[in-house]
Amino acid sequence: MFRQGRQSTPRRRLSPASLLPVAVLAVLLAGAAPARVANAAPPVVPPVDSWLYQLQDLDPAKVADSGYELLVTDYSATGEEDGEWSPAEVALMKSGGRTVLAYLSIGEAEDYRWYWDPAWEDDPPDWLGPENPRWKGNWRVRYWDPEWQSIVLDYLDRILAQGFDGVWLDIVDAYEFWGPDGKNEIPDAADRMVAFVRRIAAHARAENPDFLVVPQNAPGLVERAGYLDVVSGIGAEDTWYRGNRRQHRQQTREAVGFLDRFRNAGRRVLVVDYPRARKKVDGFYERAEARGYVPFAARRDLDRLTTWRRHPAPPIAPVSLRAPAAGAALDPGAAPEFSWSPLSGSRGYRVSFSGDPAFRKVITWPRGRKKVLRDATFTPTRKQWKKIRRQARRNDEGVVWWWVTRIDDDGHRRTCRAGWFRLAGEAGR
Repeated sequence: MFRQGRQSTPRRRLSPASLLPVAVLAVLLAGAAPARVANAAPPVVPPVDSWLYQLQDLDPAKVADSGYELLVTDYSATGEEDGEWSPAEVALMKSGGRTVLAYLSIGEAEDYRWYWDPAWEDDPPDWLGPENPRWKGNWRVRYWDPEWQSIVLDYLDRILAQGFDGVWLDIVDAYEFWGPDGKNEIPDAADRMVAFVRRIAAHARAENPDFLVVPQNAPGLVERAGYLDVVSGIGAEDTWYRGNRRQHRQQTREAVGFLDRFRNAGRRVLVVDYPRARKKVDGFYERAEARGYVPFAARRDLDRLTTWRRHPAPPIAPVSLRAPAAGAALDPGAAPEFSWSPLSGSRGYRVSFSGDPAFRKVITWPRGRKKVLRDATFTPTRKQWKKIRRQARRNDEGVVWWWVTRIDDDGHRRTCRAGWFRLAGEAGR
């Protein structure tokens, strides 16, 4: 039976030594030139402003009529062999130029897939590990084993034959279970996962050079040699919220530091969190868009075409920041005028500031859910400027990031990419 959604696996805390320094984060947010990749760049996820993540109960006709520019879905309507999407159905999903990626778990075996042998539960092959206690019917695998890799490549051939644009690789973080931080069965678990992802990319691109390979989670692999050479983007769950609860501060900072490296290397960052409360949905979209990521707030079951009235697909156009200039050094004693491009059809604007590199702590004006700025300018009062100065003390560089959320006449919202400035003498007090 097809699973009712994929619960994200618990992620281990990443090493704080791996975090980007705040100063580097500031440069990235200012729109620095993408980092160069040593080898020839892989095909990348095209520019999109909206995406949909739905693994089951999908209606291709409804997807075709939606405004979403990218879809992640299962290769089968039921998850099983007899429900495989036909090439015509995949083509319908792709209508209008939509990019469509097929979900493929490479770190666990699923007992409802075409390859599963029921005899394995009593007489497992060498590559099959224990059942995941958090997800019944999913079995951990020794993903470096040639027999398992052969199964995955056969699965990949089915996806290629259906006409998908690429794959969305799940359970890439399986190396944490088998490596030194888990069972410690193999010391080079992370490098073996990178090698497996590279093999998947090479196999697919031998047939379709434009085939996209997008891993979900495990962003720390960006530090491993050869990973950025083959991946087309990165997907990430639970960056700011775990359901309606805030993600742990250090977890968010660590994840964002790695995701920024993908973004700065020209890879699309597709983030999915699962909040349900409207205010938290708004907060998720605002933070993700301010970082230059592409957000989607989903229901954890991933079994419906989820839409949010205030965050439509495709989204409305964002404003452009004008002043102060990116990277400006401002006098802490005098509040400047902040300005941005006015756009017709706008009900108003809200301006936000954060000295937290991960945008967890944010202050926004005007206060009040229904209040907006009518003009495309904001000059802080003395009291407001004092609060902004305090934000600069949240990091060691005296940096403050700022962004503007536009609300159009229909109530739709869109946040621009964040700019930043520095306040002399305000760092890390």
